[in-house]
Amino acid sequence: VYIRDSNIKIIGGIFDRNLAIAELVNDANGFRNKSHTVFLRRVDGLIIERPTVIVPSGKYAISVGDCTKVICNNPTYSNCASDGFHILGPANDITVSGTRGKTADDILAITAADYEHYKDCQGSVYNVKFYDTLVTNTNGRIQILGGPGCEVRNVRVSGYRGGAAPCGVSIGAGQPDLNFVPRFNSDVDDVLIEDINPQVPT
Repeated sequence: VYIRDSNIKIIGGIFDRNLAIAELVNDANGFRNKSHTVFLRRVDGLIIERPTVIVPSGKYAISVGDCTKVICNNPTYSNCASDGFHILGPANDITVSGTRGKTADDILAITAADYEHYKDCQGSVYNVKFYDTLVTNTNGRIQILGGPGCEVRNVRVSGYRGGAAPCGVSIGAGQPDLNFVPRFNSDVDDVLIEDINPQVPT
């Protein structure tokens, strides 16, 4: 049984990181958690305000897993090699607003169960809100995925502008690889999407 942390705040800051090759390989447990820049697990009551994350190599800029009652306001991503804010289950009651920037993959993502090397925890995800997202390149969609034995419920996406044309938001369409169970049959329900304007930036 893991000990849980509570009531953590991260205010401001520039997280500018070039990852070493050693951080991109599996650890003793078979995971690559060192490849994430901001890595948070088992936190109840987490506030992140105005972070700027620059990570031209590696995996997720901000990885939040097995967390509850999370608020992330006004994050900025600059040339991130993979996802921006990535939620891994189990998780509930998460709000992300004012997201800005450029990522090589999803700017916001929910995966109840992730790829094998990044699945250090997994479980259902409930009550997530994404507000006011501006993507400044041609990637950066919002991804919503369940996973084997997991579900995603009650997700609200409001206000998306920028790249990732033509979809902007993708539900239940992850890309499998040789080490991962395909997620095409993701159990996702009760999703509201409004005010979406995906277009290639000019």
